[in-house]
Amino acid sequence: MTDEYSLDELKAEQDKNDPQNKTECKDEQSENDRVITTKSADIKSLEDLVKYSGIDLKIWKIVRHVINSWEVTIGKRGTATGKPETYTNYQVKAWLEKITGVTIETILEQFIEDAVKHSPIYPDGPKAEEQAEGVMVEISIPDLHFGLLSWAQETGDHNYDIKISEKIFIEAVEYLLSVSGSYLIDRVLFVIGNDFFNVNSALNITAAGTPQDEDVRWQKTFSLGRRMCVEAIDRCRTIAPVDVVIVPGNHDVERSFYLGESLEAWYHNTDNVEVDNRPLSRKYRLYGNSLIGFEHGRNVKLKDLPLVMADEVPDLWAKSKFREIHTADKHHDATIETRGVRVRTIPSLAPASAWMAGKAYRAVKEAQVFVWSKENGNIALMRYHPEDRVYN
Repeated sequence: MTDEYSLDELKAEQDKNDPQNKTECKDEQSENDRVITTKSADIKSLEDLVKYSGIDLKIWKIVRHVINSWEVTIGKRGTATGKPETYTNYQVKAWLEKITGVTIETILEQFIEDAVKHSPIYPDGPKAEEQAEGVMVEISIPDLHFGLLSWAQETGDHNYDIKISEKIFIEAVEYLLSVSGSYLIDRVLFVIGNDFFNVNSALNITAAGTPQDEDVRWQKTFSLGRRMCVEAIDRCRTIAPVDVVIVPGNHDVERSFYLGESLEAWYHNTDNVEVDNRPLSRKYRLYGNSLIGFEHGRNVKLKDLPLVMADEVPDLWAKSKFREIHTADKHHDATIETRGVRVRTIPSLAPASAWMAGKAYRAVKEAQVFVWSKENGNIALMRYHPEDRVYN
């Protein structure tokens, strides 16, 4: 046998054996996990592997990786020079996990896209006018569970999906503003949160890990929910300056915070919209001589909330004469009074989920608007009850 090869034969042999011309890549992937392994003389680092494999680091998180190397000698018959050559070969292996939930990167990208389209440079809106007869209206639509999928055939209640939820939410805002429009409104308090979203992450589970029935993909739910809140706030700011208070729930702790961050960014150049997205379980507002507290109602016993209020904001407590704490979570209307402090549970517009129907939980669907006088506290409470037509 001769040691001489034709040019084509030599190239074929080199491509077969030369580690510099050969890269092996194995990509094992499941729904939420992925293991990528490369063997090559060129891919020597984690950065090389990420680039070669086209890993989207907005979707995948690298948990750990290892790099091994070894010497490979190719005999003269497998080389272009006809002489033995030695190369270093590398194995790079990475373990990845899919990033769950809404990420800041995803929110930022979607926000920038929407901001370009919407161009949120707002003209001056109504200014706060300190008039004795002026009032603040508080719009409260808790436990919307945006994203929930409920089938009337299964629950014995109404159908529910994101289209129905959006329709009900916007109609409720318009109705509550209209019925309180006979008052001279100098401020709007718009409460968002309290399980505004139905789930907390892409896994369609709550913050505690309880599976839920969801209508569409998590990205669409979040984007539509944010746009819906912007539409509602824009409507409110045509009437008076708006204070937006984000109250965390138990279904959507993280997602509601991201929503608040998006809204803060959206309105940061708008003089008459303020967004309170502080990561607090309870928040308080003083209007005239009325102190109003907000708590989802899951973490603290309701009867203990008056003392909690006095302890957490003693300065505001001292300035107030009328005191209320507004909670949600239970989806029904209830009021208790302890030491002169009213603790209200505000109902929901969402119908029963399959789980709730199985437990025989049922409540009147309702949203509320409170009218607050500077001198006389809560002087009116009006309710929105959706008609059956909006659930179809």
